[in-house]
Amino acid sequence: MIKVGIFFDGKSFYHGYEDGEAASRRVDFKKLADWLVGQVGGTHLFGAFYYTGVDSEGDTSSAGLSQFLSNLERVPGYFVRRLARRSATHHCENCGATHRFSREREVDTSIVADLVRYAAVGAYDVAIVVSGDTDLVPGAEAVRDFGKQLWVASWGDRGLSSRLRQAAFATVDLTVGASFFASEGRHEHPPRTPSEHPAEDLASSEVFLEELERAEERFADGYVGVNFFVTRWRSDRLVDDPNVRRRILDQLVDDGLVEIFETEDGSRGVRIIR
Repeated sequence: MIKVGIFFDGKSFYHGYEDGEAASRRVDFKKLADWLVGQVGGTHLFGAFYYTGVDSEGDTSSAGLSQFLSNLERVPGYFVRRLARRSATHHCENCGATHRFSREREVDTSIVADLVRYAAVGAYDVAIVVSGDTDLVPGAEAVRDFGKQLWVASWGDRGLSSRLRQAAFATVDLTVGASFFASEGRHEHPPRTPSEHPAEDLASSEVFLEELERAEERFADGYVGVNFFVTRWRSDRLVDDPNVRRRILDQLVDDGLVEIFETEDGSRGVRIIR
C-alpha cells in the first residue's frame, strides 16, 4: 500500500486553472485526487488538504468562498485549512490615493508544517504539493530527509519555481489530466472577494515596468531572469502571487513593451524595450 497526501495552495491552484484551457469546466475534486494518486504510483489517498486565506467573520463579501469551502469539505478525503487574511494599505505616489486590501499569510508555512508533521509520523509515503512557490522548498527538503517522495503538481510551468522543481522528486502537469477531472458544465471555483481586486490593481503594468527597471539597474552587469522576477523579486508595490505577475508579463510582451530573450548560458531573461 502506498499512501499519498495532497497539499493544495488554493489560490495558486485556481490562478493556474483560470489561465488554462480547462477554465470553462467544473473541477471534480474527487476525480482530481484519484488522478493525482495514480500519477505518482500511489494506491490510497491519505488526505487532500486545501489551504486558503479567508477574511474576518461577518464579511459578507466572502460568502461565496465560504460556501465553496463547505462543499469541498463534503468531498471524501478533503480537509480545508482556513487561514486569516491580513489587511494592508498602499499609498499611490502618482494619484495620491490610498488603497486598502487584504493579503494571504501563513499559507506556505502551514503547508510546510503539515508536510513535516505527517512525514514524521509516517502518515504518507508520497506527498504532492499543488503549488510552485519557492517558500515550500524547505518542506520539500525535509520530506526527502524523512525518506519520503515529494512531487510538485502545477499547470504546465506557470508559476513553478526552479528551486522547488529541483527539490522535488518529480513533477506532475495538471493540464495533462484536465480532460479526466474537469467536466463540461458551470465553472465553479472560489469566487474572488472584492478585497482582492485592489491587490491585483496595484500590480498594474505601470508598477510592473517600474519594478522591472529597478531590477535592471540592480543587475546592470548581467540580466534579469524571468523566473527570478516572477517568483522571487521582492517589492511592497508588486503583488506577491507569481501567477498574477506572469499574466502581467505576458500582456506587456503582447503589447511590445517588454521582451523575453535567451541568454548566453541558456536561461531566459526579461527586459524593457526602449
